[in-house]
Amino acid sequence: MIGFCFKEVTIKPYYDENSIAFKKKKLFWARKLLEILASERHKKFIESSVIEI
Repeated sequence: MIGFCFKEVTIKPYYDENSIAFKKKKLFWARKLLEILASERHKKFIESSVIEI
């Protein structure tokens, strides 16, 4: 999930208020599911906006 941001919604010109709210909910649940998956595999879910190589 490199480059995927769970905190901010990229607002497109054609998004209305319902679309933004729905996308925020989807991002919340995507993050929650990845956190659960990570914990089941005894890993830590780390979110970062900066990637160092």
